[in-house]
Amino acid sequence: MGEEAILFPQKIKLDFNRSDYHQLRQELIHFFQWMDTPLKRGEATIESKCIKTKRWGEQTIPLYLVFSSIGQLSRFNKREEEYLHFSQVLAMVHAYHSSFAHWPATPGDVKDIHQYSCKEWEQILVIVDTLFHANDLELKYVREVLSEGPSKFLEQNKGIIKKLLLIIRPDLEIRLVEESFEEVFCLKSYPVLIRMRFLDFKLKENLDVPFDDFALSKEDLSWLLLKAISKNGNVQILITENKMNYFALPKIQNTIAIFGEGLGVIRLKEVAILQQIKIYYWGDIDAKGFEILASLRSSYPQVTSLMMDKRTFEEFRPLAIATNYKGLSVLPVGLTEEEKVVYQMVKDHCLLLEQEKINKQYMLITLNKTC
Repeated sequence: MGEEAILFPQKIKLDFNRSDYHQLRQELIHFFQWMDTPLKRGEATIESKCIKTKRWGEQTIPLYLVFSSIGQLSRFNKREEEYLHFSQVLAMVHAYHSSFAHWPATPGDVKDIHQYSCKEWEQILVIVDTLFHANDLELKYVREVLSEGPSKFLEQNKGIIKKLLLIIRPDLEIRLVEESFEEVFCLKSYPVLIRMRFLDFKLKENLDVPFDDFALSKEDLSWLLLKAISKNGNVQILITENKMNYFALPKIQNTIAIFGEGLGVIRLKEVAILQQIKIYYWGDIDAKGFEILASLRSSYPQVTSLMMDKRTFEEFRPLAIATNYKGLSVLPVGLTEEEKVVYQMVKDHCLLLEQEKINKQYMLITLNKTC
C-alpha cells in the first residue's frame, strides 16, 4: 500500500483534435459514450480544462483520465487477472526474504512475474530456498532438488532461479564468472566421461582391465594412470579427434588412445596425473585444431603434435576443404614455430585438412617413427 500511495493517482493524457470543431465534437461524443459503459463507469475521473478559442469561444475539454489505485487502473484496462497474479507473486516473493523488498526493479522483473504461474513460482521459491541453504556436505543432483513437480524444472528455469539467488547473495556473481552454476550452489555435476582404448594388449593385461574400449570419469582415469605408472613404469597417451581414426590406430607399445571429440579434449585439463605422462595429440589441420592443441599445452606443455606439421599439410593439401571458421584474432600461445606457420596458413585461407584424409600408410609410418 505504501508504494501504491506513492505511485497513485496516475494520469493518462487524452488527445483530441482541437483544430477542427466538428471532428472534436464527434470525438467528445464518442468518448463520453465510451466512458458511460458498465465496464468503464466509475473506474476513473475526468480532469477537464476550460479553453478559450477565437472561433468557438470557451470550450471545456477533457485533458486526463485520473486513476486513484492500481486496482482501478487494471479494471479499466480489463487486466484484473494480470494484476491479481502480479499481487500474489509479489506477496509470495516479498514474504520469502527481505532482500526482495525492492523487487521488481526492472521491466524484465515484471515480465518474469507474468511468465510463470503461481504454482510455478512456489516451485521456484522452494528451489531458491534449497540452494540458498545448500552446503558441500549435502550435495544433490539438479533433478533431486525439487521433490514434487517436473524433474527438469530447475534445468529449464535456471535463469530466473539464478537471478533470484543473486539478489539474496550478490557476492556470488564473481564466482559464477569462472565456476558453473552447480559448483557455486553445491550441486553434484554429472560425471564427464573420457573414452579410451588400449593400444597395447600387455598393458591392458597388467592393469587387469577386461575392456578394450571404455569410458571413465576424470577421477577414475587418474586412478588408472597412476596404477599404470606404478605397474608399468612407462605409459603414454595418444589423443585423436576423429572417431574412425581412434578405432583405426595400430598397436603401439605402452600406449592408451583417448578419443578427444573436438573441444571435448579440454576436459583432460583437470587430470593432474597427465603432467607426468608423455602425450601425443593428433587433430585436424585447421585453425580450430591448433587452438585445441594450444589450449591442451597450457596445462601440459609436454604435448607433442602428430601429423599437424607443414610436411603433412603440403602432402595432402589437395584434399583440404574450405571452412567458415576464421580462427582467433590473436595467435594462440603454446604453439611451436612450425605450428605457428601452418596455423597462420590455414587460418588466412580458411582451410581444413581433416585427419581422416591422411592415408593409412602415411599414418603408420609417422606413428612408427614418433611413438
